[in-house]
Formats: sequence, C-alpha cells, structure tokens
Amino acid sequence: NLDKLTIVLIVYNSFSHTFLDGLFSKLGFLPLLAVFIIVVALFFFFFNLSKWIAKKMNFNREDDITIQFCSTKKSLVHGSVIAAVIFTGDIGIYLIPIMLYHTFQLIYISYIANQYAKEVE
Repeated sequence: NLDKLTIVLIVYNSFSHTFLDGLFSKLGFLPLLAVFIIVVALFFFFFNLSKWIAKKMNFNREDDITIQFCSTKKSLVHGSVIAAVIFTGDIGIYLIPIMLYHTFQLIYISYIANQYAKEVE
C-alpha cells in the first residue's frame, strides 16, 4: 500500500505543479496544440500498428481487441515516476505530453470500448 500511496502522491504533485505554475498558459496555445497533434498521431500510429500486427498474426477477435487496448496503454503514473527520477526540480513541463496522451487515450479507448459493447448487445 505504501508503494501505491507514493505513486499517487507523485502524480498529484506533478499535476499540482503543472497547474499552479501555469505551464499550460506559459507554453502558449500553438505549441500546446502542436504537442497534442503529435501525441494523437503517435497514439493512432500504435493503435493501427497493433491492429495490423494482430491481423498478420491471425489473432481471434478477442485477442485483436486486447492488443489494440494494451498497445496504446500508457500510464501517467509510470511517466511521472520516471520523470521524477530522471529530472530534477519542476517536472511539470516534461509531463505535459503524457497528460495530453493519457487524457486522449482514456477518452478514445472508452469510445471504442462502447462501440465493441454495442456490437455484442
């Protein structure tokens, strides 16, 4: 439990510093938009690559869905912990791409999961 609490505190600390320091406004709209576009492009690259690999390997439908979801799964928890170890001082600027990726990933994968659920009904 101590390890989970430590991770939660690191993520909370990273988010807090990012918002309190106003890094989103300091970065500016166009650079933030560029980072978001790159992050979304990377997401779709790996999402579609996983679909292609699953098709080439003749995975069944369930395994195909699993590899799609798992190939794009990146956690803010791991990124913030690694950033805290690698970088000193304020790590919020390094976490902005991870924050954007993680948010987009959760929204899009939730949408895809709902689409798969509708197919089953």
